[in-house]
Amino acid sequence: MKREKLLVILLSPSSFSMQDVKILEKHFEVKLLIHAKTTGIGYPIELTKFALYTIYLMLIGYRKTFSVFADTHMLVPVLLSKILGTKTYITIGGYEVFSKEEIDFKQDVMPKWRRNVIQFIIKHATVLLPKSHELAEKTIQIRGRKDDVITLFNGFDPTLFNVHTNVKSTPRSVLTIAQVADYKTFLIKGIDRILSYAENNPDVHFTIVGIQDSMLHYFPKLKNLTIVKPVSHSETILYYAKNQFYLLPSRSEGMPNALCEAIFCGCIPLAFNAGNSTFIVHNPDFILQDESQAEFNRIVHLPQLEEASKSIRNRAESLFSLSTREVSLVNIISR
Repeated sequence: MKREKLLVILLSPSSFSMQDVKILEKHFEVKLLIHAKTTGIGYPIELTKFALYTIYLMLIGYRKTFSVFADTHMLVPVLLSKILGTKTYITIGGYEVFSKEEIDFKQDVMPKWRRNVIQFIIKHATVLLPKSHELAEKTIQIRGRKDDVITLFNGFDPTLFNVHTNVKSTPRSVLTIAQVADYKTFLIKGIDRILSYAENNPDVHFTIVGIQDSMLHYFPKLKNLTIVKPVSHSETILYYAKNQFYLLPSRSEGMPNALCEAIFCGCIPLAFNAGNSTFIVHNPDFILQDESQAEFNRIVHLPQLEEASKSIRNRAESLFSLSTREVSLVNIISR
């Protein structure tokens, strides 16, 4: 049987994006496009070339387009869907629906023109797939209606992310994984919060993975603080296994994948109320209510930590499995 054609567009070939590609390739005839990152005069040139090629693919039979994130690269597919009756399916990761006012660092998250394009796309795409309930609510506010806004959680492979029986975690060790290459991201990801905890808790060891060399001058030299450059996705599993706690200090998030992975691998979660973190953890005892040292120490010294962590992990495995995402994603695009 001839499979239905599906154009898949990515902004980058991240592990989670490629995971969706592998799922879709099992069920559709997939044509994969990756939108090149350009700046300055190269940006409109690349966008125009990309738009023309997208039009060509639609004319030769690619009547459905799936995109990871709603950004300027999806303007032409969405416009054509209104003219030609084609369909667009777009995941919402977070930055598309958060306003600059929600991240109070006195700097714009993105230019106004790009924000306007994204909002147009959200209003007119066929189906939107936010990765959390919070993102779904924000998406509906922009879209102006609930029609075809479907929350679809990321999926995690339990055979890959699981409790590492051959590695014993170090007591009173805290891990955070965040890709940080600029100061704005440093603040959004709450890295300053970790540094405050590290300075005030010398008996707890903190590891931060994903810091670019250009950002190292922001980090004090502390005996209980380890800074690690970005590592491959597969390498993160060993870091999860070595650490007792996983800290999500972010001020803004969508669906925090690393938090889910850490929980799958047996880490005890510590998280601020950002994005879908409270829904993922589903236990208020492990949600940091403020930035105080007292609040941090309250969670670190909770009784029966391991039992509570196991309960959190069992629930996460039932909600965020890769197989559940595959069934839902394929059904949505096939209908």
